[in-house]
Amino acid sequence: MKPQIWRVRLADRAEADLAEIATWTRREFGPRQADAYIARLLAALQVFEDGPDARGTLDRSDLQPGLRVLRPLRAKHIFLLSNVGGTTERTINILRILHTAMDPSRHLDPDDAPA
Repeated sequence: MKPQIWRVRLADRAEADLAEIATWTRREFGPRQADAYIARLLAALQVFEDGPDARGTLDRSDLQPGLRVLRPLRAKHIFLLSNVGGTTERTINILRILHTAMDPSRHLDPDDAPA
């Protein structure tokens, strides 16, 4: 029997980040490139089907308990994530999507902590 796949949920702030990334990329590189880049970012989320400790993630509990970071290949952005409800709910919460030049500690609020 195959284990249950984890569900990925974008927090409101992550959805806003994604919209801003799409707008900026569309303005700077055109709609075709923006669509391709957003599709690449969203496809990278498939790595989480097996859970928040997926290959390529880094533990960043130094910033917030349970926080992990993923930088998709060929991407200039990182996902800040945590699992919500432990292993029973099997939900990964993408808190933010930040450019690699941004300091994650400056862009996480206490409200971003998992419920």
